[in-house]
Amino acid sequence: MTALDHELEQVAGLIDALPRTSQAALFWAASSAHLDSVDWWTAEHGEVGALLQQAQEAAYAFCMDRLPVDRAGVLLYELDQTLPEDVVAQSSWICADAALRIAVDPTFEPGRSIEYALEPVLGRTSERLFGFWQVGSGDAQEDEVAEIMAQSDVVSAIEFCRWAVRMLAAAGAPSADGLEAIRIRAADLTDS
Repeated sequence: MTALDHELEQVAGLIDALPRTSQAALFWAASSAHLDSVDWWTAEHGEVGALLQQAQEAAYAFCMDRLPVDRAGVLLYELDQTLPEDVVAQSSWICADAALRIAVDPTFEPGRSIEYALEPVLGRTSERLFGFWQVGSGDAQEDEVAEIMAQSDVVSAIEFCRWAVRMLAAAGAPSADGLEAIRIRAADLTDS
């Protein structure tokens, strides 16, 4: 088990222990931050970009207890039909998908999906350090992952996840002000 695997397991457990609307809030914030960091993508991809924005709006409505589950189901079905090629847009897409899946599937445990929220910062850090996006397997894997995990941008992204979980757990239920604070700090996930 690498340092990343260990961290993901811990954070996933914390996320899975949150109330459903709080879980969705974390993934909504991650999706929003990633989409904000690639706003050019939305402009270039018209209908697909609009779908992602609708999914984010629906996830936000669920967090505020204002989303009919059937609307979430329709959007989730539409999200399942395609996936952006851009890695950061994919992370935004998958986080929006996770937020809506929380709304429609009471058996879905979203905690491990946090890996997709972290993927852009992990990939860019790996690329900067080693010249490739994803650390593979092999003798050097554990050392390479440990080096990635020690980088300040990765530390900040992991700390954002832990901070957001603590904030959401303390609040009991998401509020508009709390969601905005989490969305702003979710920029730590973007490595930009």
